[in-house]
Amino acid sequence: TQVMSRRTMSSRRFFVPSAIIITTIFNPLNTDGLSNSFPTIIDRAPSWTDLTTRTLSTTTGAQLSHHRHLRCNTGGGPPHIDATLRLFNEIDDDLSTAGKRHFITENDVRVTFYRDSAGWCPYCQKVWLVLEEKRIPYKVKTVPLNAYGDKPAWFTRLVDGGKLPVIEIDGMLVTESFEIIKILDKTFPDYGPKMFPADDDDAPKNLIERMKYLLRLEKELQSAWFSLVFYPVEGDALQKARNQLIDTLEKELQS
Repeated sequence: TQVMSRRTMSSRRFFVPSAIIITTIFNPLNTDGLSNSFPTIIDRAPSWTDLTTRTLSTTTGAQLSHHRHLRCNTGGGPPHIDATLRLFNEIDDDLSTAGKRHFITENDVRVTFYRDSAGWCPYCQKVWLVLEEKRIPYKVKTVPLNAYGDKPAWFTRLVDGGKLPVIEIDGMLVTESFEIIKILDKTFPDYGPKMFPADDDDAPKNLIERMKYLLRLEKELQSAWFSLVFYPVEGDALQKARNQLIDTLEKELQS
């Protein structure tokens, strides 16, 4: 590394990278009498292998590793943003579907769920929660939201406008989260609890009215959430409205 003399350095004003200064001080060929030896640097950082071993030796690390194994090899384990297949073959006697179906393989899966790759789209999350609650086996394909770039051409050819979420059931494409949930209820009546009351006269009127009220509340929540994400500072009035909405939601969740 070439280093300028002190006289040249003192006569000009310029930025000297720290690497050049260090080289100047510790270069053994330096004749300025500053130092003739390199600094001793001891690398005490553990290797990745050591870090992995230490992590897996903890209860949390071992559990996360086990969940990853289930997720990658059996389509099981807890829900996870990286999961691409959910089969729900774990035994759970408390579930309405327990003991009513045979062991599921990937070839048996009828539903493909297209959601955002970031995992924060509330419309996708709504469908995601229903699939998990009803334990309907499904495959996952992810697509970026517009905020992260253009959607791939294969998806925009598949879905007009490239809207999310989308499910594909037995080759039939369904968009709009509300319609998706209704189709899941109808197509898989023996899987988990029904999400909506039936579209007939047998459904209690008060139940239907409550459903409509909660759906309106959901739209208000989604609007407030998007506003908070994209326009976080809009004055005290909007913040007050958000707080009131949260209070209402908490009361409804407790009822």
